[in-house]
Amino acid sequence: MKSAAFLLAALLAPGLAIAEPAEQKAGVTDYSKRFTDIPAPWKDYFEHAATAMDKPTGLERCLAFPDLPKVAWPQGFSQKLCRRTWELHEAEAGFRSLMRAGKTPELETLLSRYQSIHGAGAAPDNEKVHLLRWQFHSSDAETQKLAEEWVRASPNNPFAHAALGYVLLSRAADARGTKWARETPADALERMSELLRQANAEFNRAIELDPRTSDAYLGQMWISKLDSTIADGDMVFIAANAMQPHCLALAHQRMDNLVPRWGGSIQAMTNYANELKRMVPDNPPLENATWRPLVEMLRDLNTAKDPRSVEYAEELVRHIGIADALDTAIDTFDRTDPEPELRDWRTLAMKLQLSRYGRIEDGASFTVADFLIQRAPHAAGLFAQDVLDSSPDNPRAHYLLAASLYNTEHYEAASREYDIAMKDPDYRQRSLREVTQMWIQASHGTNGAETAKAHAYVEHLIKEYPKDGRARIYRIIVAANQSPEHKPPSAYFDDFLNIADPTDPLQEQWLQRFHWSKEHPKPKSN
Repeated sequence: MKSAAFLLAALLAPGLAIAEPAEQKAGVTDYSKRFTDIPAPWKDYFEHAATAMDKPTGLERCLAFPDLPKVAWPQGFSQKLCRRTWELHEAEAGFRSLMRAGKTPELETLLSRYQSIHGAGAAPDNEKVHLLRWQFHSSDAETQKLAEEWVRASPNNPFAHAALGYVLLSRAADARGTKWARETPADALERMSELLRQANAEFNRAIELDPRTSDAYLGQMWISKLDSTIADGDMVFIAANAMQPHCLALAHQRMDNLVPRWGGSIQAMTNYANELKRMVPDNPPLENATWRPLVEMLRDLNTAKDPRSVEYAEELVRHIGIADALDTAIDTFDRTDPEPELRDWRTLAMKLQLSRYGRIEDGASFTVADFLIQRAPHAAGLFAQDVLDSSPDNPRAHYLLAASLYNTEHYEAASREYDIAMKDPDYRQRSLREVTQMWIQASHGTNGAETAKAHAYVEHLIKEYPKDGRARIYRIIVAANQSPEHKPPSAYFDDFLNIADPTDPLQEQWLQRFHWSKEHPKPKSN
């Protein structure tokens, strides 16, 4: 009969969805052998990116992250963008905390301080005043209640009126829906316009109280895109630009208003980009907005499936690493790539690069996590956790986080995540399989608590999936661990042989071993 150690070795044979834990020395994972199957230059990029992802904070990860291969981004661009972005993330967390606690007087003090330095050239936190815009642009009931109470408590505070304006603006967008105007019912459009008029009144009141209220101008420029009869975007921009010419958010909003689908043109965007370039020496982040015309041109080329899109995408990524550029280039390379054998690696690297500056969309997070789950499991867990932060019931994210914790030997935490994931039918069988395997691995051949846990899970697996050959393998190993002589009942082997699936690599390996054992029986001892 096979020993428990032999059985465990077979269980962990290559081909399983989950890898053995990464080797770690002094808290640093050695990734030198984890990406050897990937061609240059992407192999080195992924290896260095995985190393950076092991850093403890977002800013440290960002600063340690490699730039994409074959780019010529401006000197120090990535490092400056890292510091600016993660300072904003930190400030955003504090802002949300005050919002959740309903501490509007503290919000007023904070925003007043941010506004006093807003537009002051290259000041590191000169964009934090826009936290109001980012956090109150929501139709969430709690956010609306907070904004309304803020206005009642501080009727002469400009930030309170701007906050309520953004809530109303968001509700207007909800009322309109996502269909084209010609497909939107007339009553929905009228409801939208009524809410936009209310939002515009709040923004006007904010500007009356303090003409420096930047987010009020930006809100009115947004309104002008939806209904130009309520707000004149050009006039609003002129007023805002005279007040705050170095505002990066204003530059991006102006570019948004100038795109062709909102009545602008590529030429108008290019002209404005040339104006911004003259101000870049005083405020380097404005460089990000100067590339918006090329981003918009690439989007149009992608829509038209124009073969020139690849040339534009390569030029864009070569010179700038902002989210708009990378997102749009990913769309291009996903569709067509001059080096098709490298396409998947290139687009995967670009998605990973986007994560350098913060959370990416769920689909990209899952793609990256799937790729890293064996190679850099700790990093894969970060992407799964990002999804759970906004979608705490997402079963795929719980499953990937469980696998990450398993592969980094955090077994108890992994088991809790598997228990959550297996509540979803799509993830139940694989979660039961992997949590069983995990506790077998954690037992290291001993007859302890881990083996008992493995036994409980494998019994569930066999009961619910009676045709699962892997479950029979796990039962053999668990029984071997529990037996004083490490001898499972022979019936367990018969059960496996009766239902084994030779298309499964693990089961096929076990079948081959059984056949070999039958052909080469162990000599009887005298």
